[in-house]
Amino acid sequence: MSLEVATPRTEAEMAAHRRAIATAFGQIPGTDDQTMIDQQRALVEQAHTVAVLDTGEIIGGLSGAEFDLTLPGGASVRAAGVAGVGLNPARTGRGGLRAMMEEHLRRCVSRGLAASTLWASESGLYGRFGYGPATTLAIHELTVEGAQFRTPPGSGGRSDIIFDREQARRLVTEIYGRYVGQTPGATSRSEAWWDMVFSSPDGWLSPGPRLALIHWNDRGQPDGYALYKVVDPHGGDSWICDGVVSVREFVGLSIEAERALVDFLKAVPLCRRIRFDMTPVAFPLRHHLADPRRLHQIEAHDGLWVRPLDVPQLLGARRYQTSGQVKLEIADPLFPAQRGPWELQVHDGSATITPTSSADVMLTPGQLGATLLGDTRVGELVDAGQIEGDQAAQEQLDILLVTRRKPFSFSKF
Repeated sequence: MSLEVATPRTEAEMAAHRRAIATAFGQIPGTDDQTMIDQQRALVEQAHTVAVLDTGEIIGGLSGAEFDLTLPGGASVRAAGVAGVGLNPARTGRGGLRAMMEEHLRRCVSRGLAASTLWASESGLYGRFGYGPATTLAIHELTVEGAQFRTPPGSGGRSDIIFDREQARRLVTEIYGRYVGQTPGATSRSEAWWDMVFSSPDGWLSPGPRLALIHWNDRGQPDGYALYKVVDPHGGDSWICDGVVSVREFVGLSIEAERALVDFLKAVPLCRRIRFDMTPVAFPLRHHLADPRRLHQIEAHDGLWVRPLDVPQLLGARRYQTSGQVKLEIADPLFPAQRGPWELQVHDGSATITPTSSADVMLTPGQLGATLLGDTRVGELVDAGQIEGDQAAQEQLDILLVTRRKPFSFSKF
């Protein structure tokens, strides 16, 4: 056995790359139409496309692209998103996953990226490569009957469905861009990414054909959108009117925009429930309902995973709620330059990170990834016996990494 990693370049190599990944996910290779293949190829970048070969045969691979990742406080860093990680099921257990993941991370470091990110199909795989679950998300359902707001939504704005796809795309792109700038954990989207959102069948990367609902505030500015469709749980074979408004993307730049969008969706004819596929676990809508039990959390799980690759850049770019200092070390087995030890000094919300001679707290890359955006508290990991170090230093780091706003990400890749 002789494993190697390489970038697929010829049409035959790229086809073998797609075939190996499709097989890993239980899909029948070669069934995608050419339009879908072209869209997916436009979405990823060659520099982040890796194949793993066994004696010259492609047995697995991954792909990815670069984008901006928003940190607490609104600053962003350049990061990679890795996707489609898969090996032919008949060729696992030979080190192929490790070979291609480590190659991906080395490429990210060589390109000066601050982090690598992913959505984990299997959450037990990626901690070994230094990824930590940095955001969470939930699926919520709102029972329309009895779902009244404690106070009516403001009357100054308006909501409307935009049927022209180019106009809808322009408005949604504008709103999403402003949303990314104010939401830690959110990721920017390329034009190819938007092509997937607006032109692809329903799937992991795309919401499929959906109605585009836009909200404008009382100053005439677009400040919220929902991409939705109506689903008949009976498959269209019933006279019972209990359809579900299925909302794939839901963005409001203010709570008033969110309330107005929901008020519109509640009035969709023949529907009894609104299902929000990707929302924050702490969905703000609950606090505005006269009966909060109308909103049900169906499930909650990890969202974006982060693998830190440039510790000074990540800690230096984000903002902080309080001042203080702590010395920490990152137990990074792949990249010695990231280990430190580092002294994190925070004053008036800004940080400086400098090398130091000793550390009071030891973190793994995955632990830093999990706590960096503020979704997981350092204290949670300390209480779980996962973080080593001086107690006072642990408490100081816990306080420093706390954020006012929980991170959130729903933009799959």
